[in-house]
Amino acid sequence: MLRAIGWMVAIGLLLWVGSRAPSALVATLEQALSASSAAPRGWSVNAWAVLPGSEDASRLSATAQQLAEMAGLHGALRVTRGLDYDKAWVTQTVAGVTTEAIVERLHSGATYVVLDRAGGRGAAGLASAVYLLPQWIRQMAPGGVVHLAATLEGAAPGAPWTNRQRQAVVDKVLGAIGAKPVNPLDTDHLISVAAYTPRLSQSDQLGAQRVDFQVAITYNDTLRANEVYVGSPLITVPY
Repeated sequence: MLRAIGWMVAIGLLLWVGSRAPSALVATLEQALSASSAAPRGWSVNAWAVLPGSEDASRLSATAQQLAEMAGLHGALRVTRGLDYDKAWVTQTVAGVTTEAIVERLHSGATYVVLDRAGGRGAAGLASAVYLLPQWIRQMAPGGVVHLAATLEGAAPGAPWTNRQRQAVVDKVLGAIGAKPVNPLDTDHLISVAAYTPRLSQSDQLGAQRVDFQVAITYNDTLRANEVYVGSPLITVPY
């Protein structure tokens, strides 16, 4: 119990520190979602890097524990072995925020350190996760390339938007952040558009084209709400 309370206090302080750090990524996602008129409902952040050299399978648990302690996690360590990988991870949920520290070694030799964090209370905690997770990964893989992806999810209750309404929302979102569409997908139930905006520093390749932003709109029959997802460089959650 004392550990949990201590972790919550530490996270509270880190949320405050992280929220003070300027973040073009967070500002862009929040501005994009705001343009859609959907209310923030949750978020997900993922940071990862490849460890230099090949991590011995026997060291996975120790490395995962080190990563977990760095992130303030005190959950149980779990280990699994697949056909072509070994994985050790720790998961903990506090105050509606779930964090997972993962170390995964492919039998081909590459070892990945990963931190996932997700929250379900609007956008609260997104800024700190974007700020902190890459810092912790960088300490585990000094000199390595740290990859960062973030997704913000919103909901607009009511009847399903028509194709024309969904397209109008996408146009507002892209216009709000100065993004140009790259690879649109439009069906009867979903619209998804990858795009590029000069406002963001990290990008990905989609075919031969550079992308750093994605917006997707679908309908949730259970919630009776239109769901809007905005992510960079791409959306990394199911929709």
